[in-house]
Amino acid sequence: MAPIIPFFVLVVLSQFLLIHSAEDEGNRLGVDCPSFPCGKLGDLAFPFTEGGRPDCGLFVVNGCNSTSRGVQVQLEHGGRWYEVDKISQGDTLTIYDKILAEQLQQRDCQSLNNLSLPNLPYVSFKIVPNVTLCKCRTSSNISLPKETELRHTPCDKYNIYYHRPKPPPSGDTDQDDRLSSLCPCPTIQLPLSEPPPDNDNLFDLLTPIVSVKVYISGLCLACHRRGGRCLARNQNFYCGEGISEDEQIWREARTR
Repeated sequence: MAPIIPFFVLVVLSQFLLIHSAEDEGNRLGVDCPSFPCGKLGDLAFPFTEGGRPDCGLFVVNGCNSTSRGVQVQLEHGGRWYEVDKISQGDTLTIYDKILAEQLQQRDCQSLNNLSLPNLPYVSFKIVPNVTLCKCRTSSNISLPKETELRHTPCDKYNIYYHRPKPPPSGDTDQDDRLSSLCPCPTIQLPLSEPPPDNDNLFDLLTPIVSVKVYISGLCLACHRRGGRCLARNQNFYCGEGISEDEQIWREARTR
């Protein structure tokens, strides 16, 4: 004969199961990832996360409680660490690029290239404001159409062409688009000093303090709300449901 469970015990058990079901649902929806304090940057939340909680965000922040050095951010798993200057409410992250700072300090224009910002299928980055440079090898003997507004900086092995940025409200978007269409060489975009200096010196126009506008895809946001993690596989987005990126890589390696 099956044991008889008193009614009040059934009520207690049902409430217990409901509470744990709600907790599981909360974990699945990602509500177990609260904001966290980070010194002068204030309280941070998704897409930022602490080092010990990689599943709670896209960009790992380190040094929030450190007094010996500044806060750093990693924009992709295993990527470079950047010093963080500030984070605005408009999804703009201001970082300091040490490599670019050294290039500008040494007046090393031939080593200038696009910043090593991640190329990910679920998030994109745009430098604001920026200036477009046309970088041509001197050995290629390429000459651009003569324009009064086009500036030129010679390097050891390169010639760099660029437009003198115009202050708002004119902006320099049309100029950059025109230069990209005219330039037969690779074009690069680098952070523009704000406000731009009065002179046309290339190294005065550029700055290692980079303001980056962050655009997160709708698929990634939906994945995060479900408690998943935004990941990339062969440059395609997929949502890792409830597992870490390292565990996903390990699982895929076992199935090969």
